[in-house]
Amino acid sequence: QPNSLVPLELKQAQSKMMQHNAQQMMEMLVAMHQQVKFLEERTKYNSQDDQAYASWGSILVHLSIMSEDQAEKAQYLQQSFEKLEKAISINEDSKTHEGELAIFCLGNAFYFKFFLEKNDEIAEKFLKKARIKFELAVKKDKKNPMYSAMVEQLATAHDQRRATLEHLKRMEGKSEEEKHAELRLMQAQMLENVVDNCRVQLAQDASNVGVRCELGKALFERAMMLDDPAAASSVLREAIQEMGQGGALGEPTGMWVAAVAYQALAASATDPAEASASKQQAKQLFAQAASRETDSERRQIFKKEREALDQAIASWSRAFRKGAPVAAAAAASDAGGGRAAKT
Repeated sequence: QPNSLVPLELKQAQSKMMQHNAQQMMEMLVAMHQQVKFLEERTKYNSQDDQAYASWGSILVHLSIMSEDQAEKAQYLQQSFEKLEKAISINEDSKTHEGELAIFCLGNAFYFKFFLEKNDEIAEKFLKKARIKFELAVKKDKKNPMYSAMVEQLATAHDQRRATLEHLKRMEGKSEEEKHAELRLMQAQMLENVVDNCRVQLAQDASNVGVRCELGKALFERAMMLDDPAAASSVLREAIQEMGQGGALGEPTGMWVAAVAYQALAASATDPAEASASKQQAKQLFAQAASRETDSERRQIFKKEREALDQAIASWSRAFRKGAPVAAAAAASDAGGGRAAKT
């Protein structure tokens, strides 16, 4: 925040930001719970529907991450273990509707448990479980840079867990508003750790496209946590610059991450020309990524991800639309080829 802000103005700005974030969170939670009900019905109709179990488990992991109630968080996470293990027991190559391997999602669930577990010995067991699942995912799908990048990021797992536990301790006895602010800070710092770790790895091997894509994604997520268009745009330009190096734009995933950053920049840019150019760049890169992907299943995944992206960016842009320049609001309204927000 600018130094000219007096304490009262700073509090008002923070309160406004938390209200916007709370609205976005509520929209996402409602959508997730609706998906859970739908998937539960699918498994009742067909008890061998491994994809439904995999998607169900994946959503439960996200619900656990988003929940601020510790008992509810633990319950969601335990349920995610059960659903994902069920999916794998039916089909060891089971995938979610988004195309993620269930075994990778289970690794994410174990990894999150590692962060939450206060007992060091128990936490270490979950970290080992997560590593095994991530490495299996890499063996099953060597072309997916996200899987290999997660294995590499385990190098900083203990530092990230220490920071997470410190944040959780500070949340004890605080109001809901204070907890929400603390959670946002924790999420921001975790993203910073990912960014720093990726930069260290790229300093050693600038041609590692998987790590560069993870860096681009982390920068995009960091921008999405901001409600100031200028600040968000600056981070997105940084993401775009990173994706233009190391041969990342020669791979479908690299094109996709760059397109995501451009689409978000189209919603946040304060200059009409930049907003328009970013929208066109996003459209072009999305098309190139889809055409370069030879796997028809992954092309469908790209399509679904883009639809979800439209929703997320439109919801994010609404948080600052009233105070943002007209160019940003106009670009956000037709981001992603003109589709309206569905969130």
